[in-house]
Amino acid sequence: MQTTATNRTDSNGRERIEALVTIEQKELLEQAAVRRGLPLADFISQSLEWLAAETVRDSDVIALSPRDSLLVADALLNPPEPTPAFREGLRRYGRVTGLVKTDDDDEELGS
Repeated sequence: MQTTATNRTDSNGRERIEALVTIEQKELLEQAAVRRGLPLADFISQSLEWLAAETVRDSDVIALSPRDSLLVADALLNPPEPTPAFREGLRRYGRVTGLVKTDDDDEELGS
């Protein structure tokens, strides 16, 4: 299917998209539109919108295997102790941004 978008906008702010389809594709689209009780143009625009939204949604989802799901859940429920390198990085980040207060900050302040 070849498509082209034109810059023609109607009074409702909609733009025209033209598509070249095979005879078989057009017949299938017409049959589907009739079964949905919609004009062909409405069926096509609704179907394209649904497919586009699903495509965007699917690209934002990370699918985990059952094993990976258990590993993530376990890590969230039983987080490992922070390493010295992590603690140092957190201290440095807190000093630079002022956003993080660590237990070590109390020690540095003499508390």
